[in-house]
Formats: sequence, C-alpha cells, structure tokens
Amino acid sequence: MNLLHLKYMIEVDKYGSISKAATHLYLNQPRLSKIIKEIEAEMNIKIFERNSKGVTPTKKGRQFLDRAISIVSEVEALENMYHEDSLKTVSLNISVPRVSYISEAFIRFLRSERIKDKDIDINYRETNTEQAISNINEGEDHLGIIRIPVDQMNYYENILALKGIKWEELFRFHYLVLMSKDNVLANKNIYLADLYDQIELIHGDSRIQDQDNPYQQANKTIKIYERASQYEILRYVKDTYIWASPLSKEMLDAYGLILKECLDQKNEYIDLVIYRKGYNPTSEEGDFIRYLHQLTEQFK
Repeated sequence: MNLLHLKYMIEVDKYGSISKAATHLYLNQPRLSKIIKEIEAEMNIKIFERNSKGVTPTKKGRQFLDRAISIVSEVEALENMYHEDSLKTVSLNISVPRVSYISEAFIRFLRSERIKDKDIDINYRETNTEQAISNINEGEDHLGIIRIPVDQMNYYENILALKGIKWEELFRFHYLVLMSKDNVLANKNIYLADLYDQIELIHGDSRIQDQDNPYQQANKTIKIYERASQYEILRYVKDTYIWASPLSKEMLDAYGLILKECLDQKNEYIDLVIYRKGYNPTSEEGDFIRYLHQLTEQFK
C-alpha cells in the first residue's frame, strides 16, 4: 500500500462508486477494484460493502478511511510547505516504441532551456504497443506513443476507446531498410528477394512487427531487446539490416548507415500519441510532443 492507493480509496469513498472514481482517476475499473482487494487483504478488513447503487464503507472501513484522509492531508500540507521547490522539478512518465526519432526528440527536450537548472524526475520506457497501452490504462504512465499498421487502425481505435484512451496522430510512414553504407546492397535498387540472404535484426518483444511484418524475408534473424546495440551490429556486420522509420541525417552519419526503399514493399504505419480521456498533458509533456512534431516535419 502506498500514498497514491490511499488517495484512490478516498476517491471511491467520495463518489460512492468504483466506476465513477475510476473515471475521475483515469484508471480502468478492474484495476481500481484489484487495488481495493489488495488493500483489504493487506489490512485484513473489509473496507467497502458492494451494493446495487455502488459501495459504502463498513464500520472498520470508515475508521480506515478517516485515518487515510488524515494521513493524506498531513502529507499534502507538508508538500505545500515546499511547493516552490516542487516547481523546480521536471516530471515526465512516458512509454514509447524503440524508435530513433523519438529518442532524438527526447534528447532535444532534455537539452532545452526548460530543463536547465531544474531537478528531473523522468520515467522514459521503451516498450511495445501492447505494454504502452497497458501502462496508460493502468495509470503507470500519463503519456504514450504507439506504432500500428494503418490497415489495423479501426481495430486499435476500438481498443483505445474501450479503455478510455484518447489518441492523436503523430506520424505516417512506410518502413525503410536501414543498413551499413558498406552493405553490398547499398548502391542497388532493393526488392524483398534481395534481403533473403541478409541477416535481419528484429526487436524481440515488438509483437506487432513480429505478427504483421509481411516483408520478413530473411532466413537469418537476430532478435534484439536493446535499441543501441542495433546500430553497432549494423555498422560492423555489413550484411545485416533492420526495417526502420525515417532517421535524421545526424544519426545516419554517426553510425555510417543509410536508408533504402524496398521497391515492392509499401505497407503504411502510423505513430499515435495516447493518453487517458480527460487527462490534460503538462507543459513539459507538451514541449516533448512539439519536439516530436518538429522532427517528423523533416521527414515529410
């Protein structure tokens, strides 16, 4: 149990309903119900009685909630004493795919004047689409970026709507072949058949790409789980490649890489910014999104 979970319990008491509290907290109802059950098990008491109209506290639950309200109030009073110092902290909690232009935007954000001379409290998670959606849905992160095939947009729109997650289009593109400038294919027109004898690098936990990657032609593959290693492999193992979204010239030059179109592969993908319905991105999150748009404009 932590302070955040105490606040959740207070909200349930306030609204007299788990579903209404979940909506207010930008959580899904099953997640909030699970937290309540875990706290009840930990405290060995029944805090809420369920009924047709919602929930009401038990006698012991009322005692627990009154004490929780007192604890939260004391902590908030303590925080307010140092509110001026809290303005000096930049916070960001975000889940993103393993994508270089997003990483570049993140670096620009970190180098901005807004960050200068401030404390930093940032969780920057590189993960797959399913986990990013889960992190937003369960309140682990406030902001996410997901990558999906355009022809599956309707499916994911429904998934996001069911979970109360809003989305904004960030970038549409088709995958390019990223390889060393010294690869034997570097100066040729590339077709899918040309990649058969090359070694393909794949992000091992990127389920969408694994399931829906129709252009996986190589009979030699290496699954990687850390983005930085792909550049070293591409640079020094000349017959390797990876399907990638556009990269900046600075990144390509830094590792001696090039991007090539595959002439018989044009499947379109889309990156979306996602967040819980009703959530208003902070000014820091807004700055990060602006850096993302600045970079993607260069690729259009």
